[in-house]
Amino acid sequence: MSLLARVRDMINKYPLELELDMKPLHTSTPLLESLPLSHALGVPVFLKMEAFQPVGSFKIRGIGYACQVHHEKGAKRLIASSGGNAGYAVAHAGRMLGMGVTVFVPQSTPTWMREIIRREGATVIEHGTLTPPKWQGEKPRPMCLLSMIP
Repeated sequence: MSLLARVRDMINKYPLELELDMKPLHTSTPLLESLPLSHALGVPVFLKMEAFQPVGSFKIRGIGYACQVHHEKGAKRLIASSGGNAGYAVAHAGRMLGMGVTVFVPQSTPTWMREIIRREGATVIEHGTLTPPKWQGEKPRPMCLLSMIP
């Protein structure tokens, strides 16, 4: 089996989805060899085209799975804190699963991102600030995902 075939096989396997009774929310994306980068670096370089995901980033893979797990446990609503692609992925997952979604975003979130999240049917709530002077030197905080199970 060629290197490309082995890499494609590894990337397209998503063992966690086997635990769910539903199809994953992400799509299979192409893996393309970049000849310019391969020549420049002297080794084969492959690019996984995650921009082809429904939300334009790889974040739907893990976040979509997490949302599906919460959905299967009976959650009716998802609550997330993120002013970017993670919040967008939660909003998209919630819409696809028929769940309510609230995304808390910092004041620094661009208007266009807020609108994209809203278009997925999520409630967007501005809360707090996140500017470089405030968080520089602190440990990064991960996106928070909560669910409401009746």
